[in-house]
Amino acid sequence: MSSLPIKLEFFRKLELYQEVIFENNKSKKAGQEALREVWNFEKAFLEWAATEHHHRSQPLDDARIVEEILNLYQKKKEAISETLVEKEVANVRKNMISRGFAKNSKGSIGIIITKEGFLMGRVLSDLNKKRNRAFYRIFIFLTWAVPITASLMLFINFFEKLIDFYN
Repeated sequence: MSSLPIKLEFFRKLELYQEVIFENNKSKKAGQEALREVWNFEKAFLEWAATEHHHRSQPLDDARIVEEILNLYQKKKEAISETLVEKEVANVRKNMISRGFAKNSKGSIGIIITKEGFLMGRVLSDLNKKRNRAFYRIFIFLTWAVPITASLMLFINFFEKLIDFYN
């Protein structure tokens, strides 16, 4: 059995890239600073989960989420209010669960990052590199350009055959 030349994960990452762009634009247009901050905290936490979280099935409580968001902001040398992160951590947790990036852990307080959450974290990590941002943009363009071009070619071919039939 032969395998596909392009893995399906590639297309899922392109879909998640589009979701990141949509959420970024939505959070910029939202008049509320809190919504923007929650999305930025989610991104920071998912990026940490994909790159540095080694105990994949370990439940993560609110304190750990706050700690890792603060650590990531510190590594990036960005200022962040610890009280703001602590205030919004419940919203971050709820949003990640509702988006399918995390699930409630059974038997303990906290969340477990899902496969989808790790994949989104990898996309977010990729977007920190300029070369990878260009890669995503090019492949999104190609993903749309190929079917549109093929449809146009079929349309032209159909009308050529139709004209030939009536001549």
